[in-house]
Amino acid sequence: MCYHCSTRPTISISAGDQHRPIQPLPRPPAGARGDRPLPEVRSAKVTIVNKYGLHARPATDFAALADRFVCEVLVRTVDGEADGKSIMDLMMLAATQGTEIEIVCTGDDADSCLQNLADLVGRGFDEDE
Repeated sequence: MCYHCSTRPTISISAGDQHRPIQPLPRPPAGARGDRPLPEVRSAKVTIVNKYGLHARPATDFAALADRFVCEVLVRTVDGEADGKSIMDLMMLAATQGTEIEIVCTGDDADSCLQNLADLVGRGFDEDE
């Protein structure tokens, strides 16, 4: 409906001589997706500090820790992104020592997950070197 003149807009469709008014989209029923709260999203940037970067063992530890939470985990670098619950995806980032990564957690336990993952990275994945 036009707010200026209170008329319904129409559009000409060349299908013979028929002109059809634009139909408004139906409203979603109560309780539909639009009524749900947005999921919790938390993110932090951390730097890989361990000597050999995000190789097999740290990627395994990261994915195993992330998998203990129900939220989705995404890991980003300037070169790409990975599913934080996939060892192979994490290793494909080829994140070396000094690489800044962004951890993005989306879901009910995002805050707790992010804190635990950022702490793991900050501790150098508990590697001695």
